[in-house]
Amino acid sequence: MSKGNFSEQTPCQSTAEEEEEEEEEEEEEEEEESKICQVCGDQATGYHFNAMTCEGCKGFFRRSMKRIMPLRCPLQKKCVITKNNRRQCQACRLRKCQAIGMLKELIMSDEAVEKRRRGIKRKRLGRAPVLPTPQQEAIIQELVTAHHNTFDITFSCFNGFRPIDRNLNPMFPYNQSASQAVTRQTGYCRSEEE
Repeated sequence: MSKGNFSEQTPCQSTAEEEEEEEEEEEEEEEEESKICQVCGDQATGYHFNAMTCEGCKGFFRRSMKRIMPLRCPLQKKCVITKNNRRQCQACRLRKCQAIGMLKELIMSDEAVEKRRRGIKRKRLGRAPVLPTPQQEAIIQELVTAHHNTFDITFSCFNGFRPIDRNLNPMFPYNQSASQAVTRQTGYCRSEEE
């Protein structure tokens, strides 16, 4: 074994680890490949109306289904739809949307869309930080001012004060002497105040 290699692995172990890494990389590549719009080949954002599509084709399908006038292909209904030419023939683009399984029944009504938007807006407002009212601000400021006016930061006994460790066992002599020191310190502070 070489000097720089600190781990001891058998050939079987390293092969198994390499296979796991390769499988993970393949899964990641498959996920990336599957996020391609089935209509135009652009980067897809998810499943819309039952098909993996981009935002552009999602919106196009929704608008087209609401349109009353039929769409007509200028070229014999054989247009190839790509990201670059998807706007040139709406009829073939819509036909491809339907061919890949986009369903008109899954389009939300205008009322349902508005209701959903209101719900999202309400949630956002619920997460927004609550700001105090002017009256609450005045009370807070009054309390802060009163605290600053009455609190003496130079109080000498604060420097020597140490909180008692409640986990110490008072049976040990060290703990008893520590307890006595705290008692003396407290008595000293009281005598200075008087």
